Amino acid sequence: MGAALVHSYLGEARLIRPLNAEQVHQGVMKSPTWRRLVRAVWHLPSFCWVLMALMTVLLTRQEPIPAIPLYFASAVYGVSGVGNFIATRGKHFGWIVLFAAGALLLPIAWSLPNAP
Repeated sequence: MGAALVHSYLGEARLIRPLNAEQVHQGVMKSPTWRRLVRAVWHLPSFCWVLMALMTVLLTRQEPIPAIPLYFASAVYGVSGVGNFIATRGKHFGWIVLFAAGALLLPIAWSLPNAP
């Protein structure tokens, strides 16, 4: 969850604010509506990661722990890691964090008595 908040903060500070502070906006960034949309779309994944982390923590406190949502969360993290790797050609370490999150959930899900 901390990684999501740091991602959101650093993206705002190092990407979104500098883009919006430029005096000459060109292309899509010329429109205030598109600038707001770019900001919202930047923060959306961070919001989703926070929700996914909360869901995972809450699920693992239930008895018995449901396996299917943990498989789902693992898949979401894994697919996101692939997307991050492809989009950044492996230059952004976020793909490692996403793969690690997915990989850490799999053994938990496999070990559950109700695992399919």
